[in-house]
Amino acid sequence: MTIFRKLGVWVGLIRLDVVMLGFAFFHPQTPWYVRGLCLFGVAYVLSPIDLIPDFVPVLGLMDDALVMTAVIWLSMRLLPETARGESRARAEHWLQTGKKGLLITGLLALLFVVVLGGGLLYLLWRALMG
Repeated sequence: MTIFRKLGVWVGLIRLDVVMLGFAFFHPQTPWYVRGLCLFGVAYVLSPIDLIPDFVPVLGLMDDALVMTAVIWLSMRLLPETARGESRARAEHWLQTGKKGLLITGLLALLFVVVLGGGLLYLLWRALMG
């Protein structure tokens, strides 16, 4: 198996896990701390503020990959078995039937991150100036 084929398989598995965590976020048996961890991961990846800026060759994208890998791994470990199984089945079905609404979902996630980041920056500004 070539390196590109292995990379393609890995990307497919990551995509399935990310979609599964999206469904698990709304599952009633998902604990609040797993939901918070998922929100942190999405916010970190979509946020323009990184530990290492993205324009730095290789290292800039590597921190995003490491953070998301850690978030996915930890979230999978902390999720209850029933929530994980039901969410994985929904994710597989969703990926097989098509990605309807993916653009709208992505835009809503981006809007959420922008509003959350703006709110945090405002609170920081108020704390420093007030």
